[in-house]
Amino acid sequence: MTGKPGYNFDSFFLAEKILSGLGYQVVNPARISLASGTEKTWEAYMRADIPEMLACDGLATLPGAEESRGARFEMFVAGSLGLEIKSVQIWMSLAKVSHE
Repeated sequence: MTGKPGYNFDSFFLAEKILSGLGYQVVNPARISLASGTEKTWEAYMRADIPEMLACDGLATLPGAEESRGARFEMFVAGSLGLEIKSVQIWMSLAKVSHE
């Protein structure tokens, strides 16, 4: 997230590890950004992230997502197209319930 130390990548990778461990297939926008190899503009990151997100069934949000221009845009697109949008914590609790 723009404005956060290290673009908040630590939180993205922690969420990926937790959700993957619970059985979710995770597409991590931080991983997409790092794969590009060079720092790009916000628009370039969104152009790379959005197609990957559209192949998903849902969107997991991190705390503070509402403060991020990119996260707000991703939530708008995902919501407009009917993807489920829930916090990482809610996705975690849903996975734990389904495993019981």
